[in-house]
Amino acid sequence: MQTSSRFLILIYCLIILLWIWSAFDPSHYNWGFHLLAFYPRWYFFLCTGSLGIFLIPAIRNKLFHYFKTFIGWCSHRPKLLLYLLLGGIFAVAMVTFPAKIHLLGDGDIILQLTPKDPNIKDISANFRDHPLMYYTIRTTQLLIGGGLPVDVEKAYRLIDFISGLIFFLLIMIFVNYQIIVLFRIH
Repeated sequence: MQTSSRFLILIYCLIILLWIWSAFDPSHYNWGFHLLAFYPRWYFFLCTGSLGIFLIPAIRNKLFHYFKTFIGWCSHRPKLLLYLLLGGIFAVAMVTFPAKIHLLGDGDIILQLTPKDPNIKDISANFRDHPLMYYTIRTTQLLIGGGLPVDVEKAYRLIDFISGLIFFLLIMIFVNYQIIVLFRIH
């Protein structure tokens, strides 16, 4: 095994260990790796177990073979169909596993202290440094409820979902542009 491969496996193992530590003890020491702490335990074991499987060479080689076969199959399909398929998978994943934290982890406090009535003009201390987020949540509440009180968390979930779809669209545009530039396709 080459030195670079050993180094990558070491980094891979380190990331898995950081995820395990932060899932059982999320704190500011392991911020950035503690995303699995906010989901059910079965999800944590599924993720870390599937990552651990890649450390076994025979399984890793077999999975890479399946991946290469799948990529070959995809290369003969229309791009639009693949983008729609990936977008659908991404949307289902966003609905199944919604964001559990917001604004560096203080989302619960902010969402609890924000009034449900979008007509109240209060830029609370929570949004003093985040006016764009404040107006985004308020506008979403107005659009959802038509001026009636709407749960702030519901508005945030909608914003999160739409932001995810915009992110996906931008990634697809970037990937498409890179393919065109890489292969000089016009």
